[in-house]
Amino acid sequence: MEGVLKVADFGLAREYGLPPRQYTPGIVTLWYRAPELLLISDEYCTPIDMWSIGCIFAELVTLRPLFPGRSDVDQINKIFEGLGTPTDTTWPGYSELPVGNVMFQKHPTGRLREMIRNNLLSDDGLSLLEEFLLYDPVNRMTAAAALDHAYFKEQPVAIEPDMMPTWPAKSEDTPQLQLSP
Repeated sequence: MEGVLKVADFGLAREYGLPPRQYTPGIVTLWYRAPELLLISDEYCTPIDMWSIGCIFAELVTLRPLFPGRSDVDQINKIFEGLGTPTDTTWPGYSELPVGNVMFQKHPTGRLREMIRNNLLSDDGLSLLEEFLLYDPVNRMTAAAALDHAYFKEQPVAIEPDMMPTWPAKSEDTPQLQLSP
């Protein structure tokens, strides 16, 4: 299908199956890594991908990474600075995570709009982003729900999919070397 953005990075991919199993926390590129991975949750599933999509969505809007951490600790601190430090109310079971006894600096919630100005993302767009970036993986936006979000019904649409420019693949654009006998 032409005119559809597809994002894929299989560098840190792992096989997925049901029931979910424990993986090393080093899956997903650091800047897009969900907090449950950074905090060594023993249970995680497809919501980690939705967190990553939220980070990528914000980056596409702002043209800069949302949480550009340099290490796992720096990454979780940047997330907490931007979204507020989680509690058992915002993330049921947070205090029971393996690093739940680590004391993080307390940051207030609601800074996401400060990070992404109104002229870059509408209120519906911010709502979508906030749902991608929920701390509680159980309540995080699913792919199916995201497709039905009000943000994708806003007018004017960025561009109709059939109006998206397409280009031939570089391999199709390069003249073929002609060998003479």
